[in-house]
Amino acid sequence: MEIVNFIGRNYNGLGLGDLYTDCHLSPGYEALAGALLRHTISCLHHPPVARPDKRYIGVERLYMPLAADGANVDMVFGMNVYTPLS
Repeated sequence: MEIVNFIGRNYNGLGLGDLYTDCHLSPGYEALAGALLRHTISCLHHPPVARPDKRYIGVERLYMPLAADGANVDMVFGMNVYTPLS
């Protein structure tokens, strides 16, 4: 299944502020900020933010900071795993 069809919107090239009015309140914001600012790996599990109508799906997210020079984070590896809520 294509991600855009699943989510219902194309998020490519958009920042968190473009997607959510109160992005700093979203479950993934602190985890993503940790990867970018504190260079920490984060993992969290929560109901979907992009499609709150899909309550039967849970989201597990992994954020891992990457640095081409080994010190300055210039990319974040992100992975989402969607699972049925039980």
